[in-house]
Amino acid sequence: MQDFTVEKSFGLGRRNGKWAILIPEKLKFGEFKYDKFDRIARNEAYYHLIYCTINGYYTVTDEEGNEYYASLNLEKVRPLTCEVGARLVLQKEGKIAIVGDPAQEPDPSFIYEDAVCADKGYYLKKDGKWGMMDNTGKVVVEFTYSDYREINQ
Repeated sequence: MQDFTVEKSFGLGRRNGKWAILIPEKLKFGEFKYDKFDRIARNEAYYHLIYCTINGYYTVTDEEGNEYYASLNLEKVRPLTCEVGARLVLQKEGKIAIVGDPAQEPDPSFIYEDAVCADKGYYLKKDGKWGMMDNTGKVVVEFTYSDYREINQ
């Protein structure tokens, strides 16, 4: 039995319990190797990024079948979409990395403990202290605060 799901510019197919990406421009499926597809990000920042697992670890795959971070043994991948933009949160060994475009950031640094959205960027926790990063990845508030609170009017 084959399962088949078509998205706007790509499709997902399953055969013998493994998933693959169908790339319409090439009119063929990639390798049937993914255990599951956890999420499909459909926003301008990420075009179409698919968070999927191979042997229990996450990888990020784009709509053309390019894989990112497969060798890192990621425990989790999630979006961090805020007013200022969108980033990906990658988790490995209890630490997280914050990345923008995976094609431009192939070697992420797993130095943070937590990340949340803010009006002007992202609050990040590093070594038990909170600071702030803007959407370009620049630290704009140093990691010196024991807690943070955002007040919206």
